[in-house]
Amino acid sequence: MEFYGGKNPAPADVQTASATQTSQLISPSPTAPSQPVSAQKIVIPKNVVTPPSGSSATVQKRSSWMIPAIVCAVVILGGGGFAAWWFFVRAEPASDTAIPPPPVVAETPSSVPPVVEEPPALVLPPQTPEVKKPEVDLLIAPHAYKDSPDGDTDGMTDIEEELWGTNGALADSDADTFADTVELQNLYNPKGVAPQRLIDAQLVNTYVNPEYQYTVYYPISWLSSSLEESKKEVLFTSITQEYVQVAALPFPAEQTFTAWFAATFPNESLITYVPFTNKYKVSGVMSPDGSVAVITDGSHVYLLTYNGGSREEINYRATFQMMVQSFKTPNVTTPIDLLPTAQP
Repeated sequence: MEFYGGKNPAPADVQTASATQTSQLISPSPTAPSQPVSAQKIVIPKNVVTPPSGSSATVQKRSSWMIPAIVCAVVILGGGGFAAWWFFVRAEPASDTAIPPPPVVAETPSSVPPVVEEPPALVLPPQTPEVKKPEVDLLIAPHAYKDSPDGDTDGMTDIEEELWGTNGALADSDADTFADTVELQNLYNPKGVAPQRLIDAQLVNTYVNPEYQYTVYYPISWLSSSLEESKKEVLFTSITQEYVQVAALPFPAEQTFTAWFAATFPNESLITYVPFTNKYKVSGVMSPDGSVAVITDGSHVYLLTYNGGSREEINYRATFQMMVQSFKTPNVTTPIDLLPTAQP
């Protein structure tokens, strides 16, 4: 419904507010000079709606409590964030915190002296001296050899009789009342009519070891050879390939001869060996079967062994005994009766 020429009148409260505003606009300023006021045309804008007085009061009430609430929220959030930063970011690791040492409590001296327990006496087991192995591999042939036939039973086999040029049918080839074997082992010619030394009869050679300076006789038809440049081991080989080995070893000063023998020959029994002294006053021990001789001069040990190889019967046992009797170590003075006769 339209009024007043198609324009709707404003509500009563709007009109009242408009009238109030209009009266304020046209009221003269108290400070302004008094001037005549000309009539002015008051124009009221169209479609201006003035909110009711009750709505304005509601907005003011909301504003009065929202601002403090926002401020409180900001303070709370800020404080919580600062606390989190303080405890989780800024705080140092607990391990770096120095722990104060415990307080030192002074002990009150006691009038009773402390009991000192003496440790038990230390009992050490007896020390066994170290047994040194020999520097060369020494082998002793089994003591199972038998002698080859001996027709005249003089102690020299028939093959040995051929080696020395004696009569295999006679025990005393030169009829001087001394058996051939006895003369041979005393380093005399068993077939000489007059007493004659083996070296003078040119039946033996004298081997001189260039390293150890020992000397020994061996049959002139046998071959001497060394197994190595050091001359520690020397072989004297017969035409039947039976041989006598001479090995020179340093004697350990910290060992006794008994300990050395047991360590070197664990399968041999020293108590079965027979002591002897040869023609050059050199002492040693001989195996019961007469195939092994061990001689020492205090600084070295000399081992003389007879080896028949795979034979069951050996031919030169008496010849081996002659070699043992002729063995002379260094620094031993040769007896006068064993010196060779000067050749013309």
